[in-house]
Amino acid sequence: MYQKSTTAERADALDAITEFCRTFYQEEELIMAAFQVYCDESGELHDKKCVSFAAAIFPQDEVAVFNRKWKSLLGKVRCVSMKEAMHYEGEFKDWKGQEHDRDGLLESLAILAQERVMYHTNSTLDAATFASFDPRLQGRLKGISYAGFEALVKNIAQGAERNMPDAHFHLVYDLSETYSVECLKLFTRLRMMHSLYRSRFTALSFADDCDYPPLQAADMLAYASRHALLDTNKPIIRRLIEVFKIGRPEFATELAYAADSELGDGIIALPRS
Repeated sequence: MYQKSTTAERADALDAITEFCRTFYQEEELIMAAFQVYCDESGELHDKKCVSFAAAIFPQDEVAVFNRKWKSLLGKVRCVSMKEAMHYEGEFKDWKGQEHDRDGLLESLAILAQERVMYHTNSTLDAATFASFDPRLQGRLKGISYAGFEALVKNIAQGAERNMPDAHFHLVYDLSETYSVECLKLFTRLRMMHSLYRSRFTALSFADDCDYPPLQAADMLAYASRHALLDTNKPIIRRLIEVFKIGRPEFATELAYAADSELGDGIIALPRS
């Protein structure tokens, strides 16, 4: 049974990440430390119980190495989408009856991601809670996907302010005709609202996940995070949850909104224990 971490556990995890960052980048290197943040989501408001948002954060100079290793594991598979893999669609349409091979590939990819990523964060939002908001507030927030994007941006910025004072982040979001324009507007609004975001997030780009392995890793993380809350019994999903150590998320967050809020006005709140 999936259980949210306690405040103490989240604090311990944050301390561990802080120490890792200080070790990974010596003080003189941290001045120029640049990170790429790959973001994706799993689930939709209209037909899902919850939606998970995930970000995989890589040191900029790690991405090329990660890409080569990921593509080597894929072999003849062009790219991985968890939805396609679990339903034998797309790149996995000919894998029916090869569940063992599919699961082995997914596990190997998850292990690589967990080993090479600097850290990852996820936030799983209850769709019913969002749906209970006043319709006017829902309209101003655009949709649960945009609230999740806001949560990720604010979460990373506030964590960096405490632990990586000179770090800069380049956000890379899954290319989607539905979300891209609104995410760009939100990104611009957040940067205009507060100097913290202007100083931390120096770039936002959108990319086809098939061409960017870190986005595929973020998709895996988001999918596993959502199914951790749904308590999925499929062995491969439970294994991914174990590999990613979901249940002890580093920076899992929720957003609180006032009745007159607009997108960009969310306030970070610790998840309910």
